[in-house]
Amino acid sequence: MKKLFISCPMKGRAPEAIRKSVEKMHKIAEATVGEELEVIPSYIPDSEYKDKPIACIGESVKRMQDADFFVCIDDSYSFRGCETEKYIAFGYGIPYIGTKLEFVAPDVFEVENAKKCVAE
Repeated sequence: MKKLFISCPMKGRAPEAIRKSVEKMHKIAEATVGEELEVIPSYIPDSEYKDKPIACIGESVKRMQDADFFVCIDDSYSFRGCETEKYIAFGYGIPYIGTKLEFVAPDVFEVENAKKCVAE
């Protein structure tokens, strides 16, 4: 079975919200690819790398090494970890599937949308 790496915003989110986003992104990827995909665990609890964001992204990239596909937010939001993962996936030719933030992480979309409104 081919493997899928899921990149979604995690910082400051409840584990249940992350789990829901991962499930939605998994379904989108399988529908796009047309086959079942095994998910590579990408969730790293905040407590595991507290105050060590580079170690956290390093672990994430390490997990990505076996990915046959990569799914991520395709919007122009700035999520440091997601953007780093996306850059690496593109650079190493992992086929990518993009999705919209409002579909897979409505809680984050509301916060990000509010930030844009304040900035304008």
